[in-house]
Amino acid sequence: GVAERSALLTKLLLSFSRRKSSILKIYDANELLAANGKILSRMLGSQFRLVESFSSSPLPILSDPGQFSQILMNLTVNARDAMPLGGDILLSSTETKGFAEITFKDSGAGITKPVLARMFEPFFTTKEPGKGTGLGLSIIHGIVTGCGGTIEVESEPGRGTLFRLRFALAQGKIETVADANVLQMQEVKEGLILLVEDDPGVLRVMRRTLEGCGYRVLPASSPEDAMTLFNQRSSEIALVITDINMPQTNGVALARRLWAVRAQTKVLFVSGYGLDILTVDSWPDDLEFLAKPISPDVLAAKVNAMLTAGTT
Repeated sequence: GVAERSALLTKLLLSFSRRKSSILKIYDANELLAANGKILSRMLGSQFRLVESFSSSPLPILSDPGQFSQILMNLTVNARDAMPLGGDILLSSTETKGFAEITFKDSGAGITKPVLARMFEPFFTTKEPGKGTGLGLSIIHGIVTGCGGTIEVESEPGRGTLFRLRFALAQGKIETVADANVLQMQEVKEGLILLVEDDPGVLRVMRRTLEGCGYRVLPASSPEDAMTLFNQRSSEIALVITDINMPQTNGVALARRLWAVRAQTKVLFVSGYGLDILTVDSWPDDLEFLAKPISPDVLAAKVNAMLTAGTT
């Protein structure tokens, strides 16, 4: 029901933002921004221009590379939605009074004051039903504040939107971003991921994460939609990610239908309930499973592992 979906989405939101501080290390914000630039350009497409302008001196901040990427990914998705005909995004960094200040500005339609006042509220969205969860900016707010930072938004209708993030400059050894595997940058980018999820909110969040990793995603909101897409494009599909608990049929039954079409199809099962509630026969021995809520870095790492398995 609606209450269960809201509870799941809330758990998902908290999984993004409530992370142990022990994973936070010191990184140069400029390096984090630069490392994400290529992936953001891929997300945007050719009708957009990403303009980067970074501080000439290092900006050491406490951060988690996966979460930092998630911030930029969500801002980029929102900016893309605000500029349906294309446009410019300016990504910049500077030092301001002991803080690293990062600005993300789009040339979109801008935001009205009533909407601006509610931007960071969980589940607040201006998108039509099924098109947005209202979680993206709440997730960003949770991540930024979890790192001890602040985020502000400035906008006027017709003037674009500017997000300003500030993180206190940190003292200590600066980690190299290459060692951090920003958003688990995979070598395997070929092929489509068929993502099957009947909850439109969860589908959108997972799709954002995967697209942010550079993958092409084919979304399906039901097992029947999934089979139609699979029959059309099975040769392109490198991986199927499916929820187990769906109204029409469960994900395991769907997987069996997929395997009947192409036996070597890789399938990742996800569920908010766990495997113990299901009584299904003949589970595959090498079953791949993740329990919801799934943090972006865990999902990215699992997908990377499955797609690189057996490849050289």
